[in-house]
Amino acid sequence: MSVATRLSEELSGSVLQPGTAAYNEARISFNGMIDRRPALIAQCFSVDDVALAVSCGVELDLPIAIRGGGHSCDNLVRAEVVTATGERVVAGEDGDPELLWALRGGGGNFGVVTEFEFALHERGPMLGGYISFSLDDMPDVLTYLAGLAREMPDELVVMPWIAWSDDDGQMLCNVGIAYAGEPEVGRREVAELRALLHPVRDEIGRMSYLEVQAMNGRDP
Repeated sequence: MSVATRLSEELSGSVLQPGTAAYNEARISFNGMIDRRPALIAQCFSVDDVALAVSCGVELDLPIAIRGGGHSCDNLVRAEVVTATGERVVAGEDGDPELLWALRGGGGNFGVVTEFEFALHERGPMLGGYISFSLDDMPDVLTYLAGLAREMPDELVVMPWIAWSDDDGQMLCNVGIAYAGEPEVGRREVAELRALLHPVRDEIGRMSYLEVQAMNGRDP
């Protein structure tokens, strides 16, 4: 019996395979830079579904990828997890505190989190967006960012990468910016980067937290 057949018979959720509209819609991540095409997608509707899907994958030695929704590990206070053996455990003060530490940044692949609790913080407008440079300027950009990383405030996040431009197909050195503080203060923090060279595109501006989370193409 194939894994697709077994899951189709036992899963309360849906099993999607390539060639269907539902598969194409489900495989798309909120991160527009990711384009994966798994052999099948198990849409789990319950914790039992998660345990079944993971167990099937482990038994057949299949690669498993879990669809995640973001990164807020520092504020994670509790999680319910299905391990690779199908066991259900609690990570937190009322369960396994060391597993909670691991989920918050100690490593990866500990299991599938099916429920979690966050500590919330009020967040007003932010500064965010992208600034792009030609590849000829990339050594100077990366040298500047390396120096900035040694002294920049905790509120500032910068992320460089190389990608094709959607406008004209030109390969660019891009820098993503997010400043989790007053936008005007953030403008001062990145002013030198914006003036240092000659950006070919500058889309840094005032944003909400949700807009910053969706900068890669889709709402989370």
